[in-house]
Amino acid sequence: MRLISGVAAIALIACGTDEPETSSTESEVINPLTPFVGTSTILEPLFPQLAVRGRLPETTDYTNTSRLLARAARFSDGTDLAGPPSTIRLSYLDSLLTNPADASFVQAPAFAPRVNEMLLRADGHMGELSDGILTTAAKVFEHLPDFHPVYAHSTTFVGWSPPRARWLDRQWKRAPGKPLTEPETFYTYPTPAGLSGMPERGARLYCAAREVARNQGDGMLGRQVLLPISILGQHLDIGIFEPSAFVNQPERRKPDPDNDGAQAFNVPMTFGLRIQPISILPSLPEIRYPFVLTTGDSEIANRVGFEPIYEEKRCVHLFFGTVCAPIILATYRKHYKTVSHADIATSAGASLKAATKFPVFWAGPLLVNLGLHFGASVGQKLDLPTGPVAPPDDRLLYLPVPPAGWPATYRKTATSGNYLDGHWLGQTFPPDNPASEGFEIHSVDSDTDVDTAVTSINIESTDPFRSLVHADDDHHLTPASELQIGGELEGVIGFSASIAAIQISASGTVTGTLGLEHDVRDAVSATTSFLGDVLPVAGLIVTPTTYGDASLQFIVNFHLEIDLLFDSVTVEYNIVDSTVPLGHFRKPWDESHRLRIGTESRLGDPTFAPVLTSHVGAGAAFFSFPPLAGRQTVNQCLADDTDVPGPPLPCDSTPASTTPPQSSVCMYSEIPPNQPDLCANIPAITPESPVGLQCEAFKLTFLCAAASKQQYFGTPSQYVLAHKLDLPVPADPKDVHSPMPLDGTKLAVVAQICAKAAKGPDGTIPGGTKAWFESQFKFAACEADATLIDPSTVVKTDGAGDVGAARPCH
Repeated sequence: MRLISGVAAIALIACGTDEPETSSTESEVINPLTPFVGTSTILEPLFPQLAVRGRLPETTDYTNTSRLLARAARFSDGTDLAGPPSTIRLSYLDSLLTNPADASFVQAPAFAPRVNEMLLRADGHMGELSDGILTTAAKVFEHLPDFHPVYAHSTTFVGWSPPRARWLDRQWKRAPGKPLTEPETFYTYPTPAGLSGMPERGARLYCAAREVARNQGDGMLGRQVLLPISILGQHLDIGIFEPSAFVNQPERRKPDPDNDGAQAFNVPMTFGLRIQPISILPSLPEIRYPFVLTTGDSEIANRVGFEPIYEEKRCVHLFFGTVCAPIILATYRKHYKTVSHADIATSAGASLKAATKFPVFWAGPLLVNLGLHFGASVGQKLDLPTGPVAPPDDRLLYLPVPPAGWPATYRKTATSGNYLDGHWLGQTFPPDNPASEGFEIHSVDSDTDVDTAVTSINIESTDPFRSLVHADDDHHLTPASELQIGGELEGVIGFSASIAAIQISASGTVTGTLGLEHDVRDAVSATTSFLGDVLPVAGLIVTPTTYGDASLQFIVNFHLEIDLLFDSVTVEYNIVDSTVPLGHFRKPWDESHRLRIGTESRLGDPTFAPVLTSHVGAGAAFFSFPPLAGRQTVNQCLADDTDVPGPPLPCDSTPASTTPPQSSVCMYSEIPPNQPDLCANIPAITPESPVGLQCEAFKLTFLCAAASKQQYFGTPSQYVLAHKLDLPVPADPKDVHSPMPLDGTKLAVVAQICAKAAKGPDGTIPGGTKAWFESQFKFAACEADATLIDPSTVVKTDGAGDVGAARPCH
């Protein structure tokens, strides 16, 4: 009797957990052949759900292994990650170790220890900034009187909530239409395309940063004068900042040989700044401070639902027919893949504060000094509060009607070049909507706060950026370096003789804080191609951002006393009286002055070989994962242990760029316009000449002596004759009773003769002596050739200067 093929009376049962040696995992974190397997659960209802809200559209077609389909795909969204970052290291590590409660189903046990191991290595970088660096830098000011700096330093820690994602990785399932007499099929699913940006995030940053290290050059990002002023047409720049940014030899902690499912990285960055407090002083040499991004990846497989699986059947051909028996495998029906990612930043800053004095301006023979209290800091604000400053928690995604718990803050970064770094306006939030989702990309001007919709972009549910945008986990830090100025202008000199005394004094204040942030953002952005397409990208952006609020006010006073024999006169003139307010400003530098490390793109393989570029300042863009250099995939990068270059040597101090501006003091008097040259027609006099004629002759003789000049001056404009007073610098600049120079004595004699001519019959000057003198003899700042200087132009500014190229480094 012939038996048809069927289930034999006796089944062959294999008790074990072996399955086909295949997996969707392509990374080195979990070996495709021997993946790291976490806690298993016998009954599927006992498998804890991933406590996240984001999800991809589900498919019911379990036989289709296309990347475009997803099964049980969930991910952290903005509500899950809404909490502000932690600034306390121990509490963050504790949360990474103990939360969530189902950690054994979420992350590899080695994940938190691996991250902590890299944090300990990051601590070593914090020692790269010490008081000694500032002490060395401050030596350029040692020649200034009373310079005694005081130093301080700090460290900061910021850790963000780990984003997580999970999907069904493989399962046993009976193929549609197969009878119960046939074995089940083992289906292996690739990482869903909609979650392909989630795995290997730390590895991509590590690899892209290594490529930057190979191409970063001198790392100088530009130069800006934050308070440029002009004194007498000569530039006097206050607050010159020249920032730099470097990648400093990224570090990797590989998984252990037994493939423990976790890896971690450090991306040490070195931020630098040359600060020149004022252009008549040299700059500090470039002071650098450490900023380390510690990042980790975990991938874990969990087996669910232990039960008998009809794996295959074996048939035996006998003389009477074929006998088949099922092979039953006692194993787990499903495997889920869960990925977790951690991002942490540590940095160090230092500051110095000091009081000193240095010259800023010549007012005739008076050298005006600035008694300055100033501070300079790198990596921290000068006036730190008692606790760490909470970093900005502004996010990518703004929803008009957000889900409960969604963060209310959103970023306001301005558009720069081809990159769109502003917030994305989402009209709806359907996490599992299979349709394309539209976003508006906005830019908010930092000066006017005007919100502008720049462009729009549609993202499919299968696009890796859909989940990255919904995760809304931008990381934003703003380590700042500052120059703080507070001081008073001071100076006084005097000349005296029996008939006259002259005193020139200066007073005023300069106050303000000028700063530069190395604004660091690890975020989703967008870029426009040369074809006008808008493409989502992600990466690390370092944007120098200058800010400030400062003012300069000073007065130079000319005080004159003359004995007129029958009376005396005392007059004062403010030959300089200027206030230069800078006001509050904040200016992000444009793309040609930024460091951008591209890490993620929808082009290419989003997980292992995305196609996008990085650049440093105005340097040429280069591929983050270069296809022609043997480093085009993450795995090829991770297999490459060769060293990459570190930063170049710091820049030296920049010499002073100007000398103190100088003005003279002139006496001038109104004369009739359109007349023959008065200085060529001074009337001849004798002792018997009328006193009025004597006054005119003496006055013109004095005014026409070198240096002199006829010109229009003042408002309303008057035609005047001016003479630069010859007032030499006294031997002792602090002496207020130096001997009167000859020019001062001549001025007193002219005043005495002209006062005599102005007397009335009663022996007094009509209207008063002082009013008469001020109508005849006026004083103002002037140039060396006696050109009078409009008081409104003595000191002026147009606000913070434009950002330009940095000066040569060495």
